[in-house]
Amino acid sequence: MKTSFRQHSKFSNKAFALIIVGIILLAALRFSSENFRSWARDMFAPVLSLASKVRYFFADIGGSKISELESKNAELMRENSSFKEKILGFEAGAINTENIQYIPKYSSLILSQAPSTPYDVLLINLDPGWDAKVGMKAIARGGIYIGQISEMGTRSAMIKLLSYPASETEAWLERAGINITLVGEGGYNLKFSLPKDVQVEVGDRILSNTSPQFVVGEVEKINEKPTNPLKEVMLRFPINFKNLRYVELVD
Repeated sequence: MKTSFRQHSKFSNKAFALIIVGIILLAALRFSSENFRSWARDMFAPVLSLASKVRYFFADIGGSKISELESKNAELMRENSSFKEKILGFEAGAINTENIQYIPKYSSLILSQAPSTPYDVLLINLDPGWDAKVGMKAIARGGIYIGQISEMGTRSAMIKLLSYPASETEAWLERAGINITLVGEGGYNLKFSLPKDVQVEVGDRILSNTSPQFVVGEVEKINEKPTNPLKEVMLRFPINFKNLRYVELVD
């Protein structure tokens, strides 16, 4: 048992070292040209892919107690979110994400994400022969629209999340049936503004302005000031990014 634990620790240390290399690389990418960033990402993609698979392998066979508890907590949060969605569905005719029909073009392994990469950016793997392109939508499990491919290489691609700081995305407020503009706040947070007379409540869902429509998030907080004719609405993604391993790519 001790030998097995030591072996697991050695593999974990190697995986951690590979991730550190990836962090240094990605930090350098911020100050480099797009061509160099693409070349560097492709060169390190196999290394990051191996590190991701090793990390996921040990997570699958047990990992640490903390990871296990986090996973259970995330599962409870998902179940709670599912119940909330069903309740909202009865009350406001909400669309259940399980009924959203779409055909994913590819399912891609996430090579690196926060804190290994800057928040609101994912590095994903691209298999040879894929005709993925900039602008393809990234969909998380359950039909959650989280972002788009912003940069491409031959072996990897960068996903910029909708919550990327200062990014703007057209979306649909389901309760009011109106178009809104989402603004990325960073840290997986988004916001939008509405006139005070437009009804919105915590838990209301935000859908994408695409065909088919995907869920983007749900209202988490509403801020109003007496001197401002608009109210600021904060929302969050209905997923736990720590448990996200794959994304589906859709045209």
